[in-house]
Amino acid sequence: MTEPCSPQGWTLDTLKEHLTSRIDGLKENVGTAMAASDKAIGKADIAIEKRFDSVNEFRKSLDDMVNTLLPRSEYQVQHQALVEKVSEISQRLLIVETAKTAKREGIGTLGAIVVGVFGGMGALAAVGALILAITRRG
Repeated sequence: MTEPCSPQGWTLDTLKEHLTSRIDGLKENVGTAMAASDKAIGKADIAIEKRFDSVNEFRKSLDDMVNTLLPRSEYQVQHQALVEKVSEISQRLLIVETAKTAKREGIGTLGAIVVGVFGGMGALAAVGALILAITRRG
């Protein structure tokens, strides 16, 4: 018995052979596409890992900054304490300088008094000598 044939000359065997070769070609193309896709996915995974590594480094840097930098509120408290200490030291220094100036002025005044006393004693001695000289003559 002869195999039925289409007007184009296709038989079941030729059709099967043709479709099988087409399917095999498609399988090969799909396999190539899958391999290329797997390769691209691998590269994308590596790129994502590198990006996450840099993000993680950035996060670590931020954590380090948070742990090492002084918070503003803490700075303000410490700064205010320093301002108060400097103000207190300035006041003490002013008191010491005032006392030093007063002491210098006091020593100068004391020196003037001593000179005055000796000058007065010298004048009294001169007056006394004058009086003695006058009373002895007379």
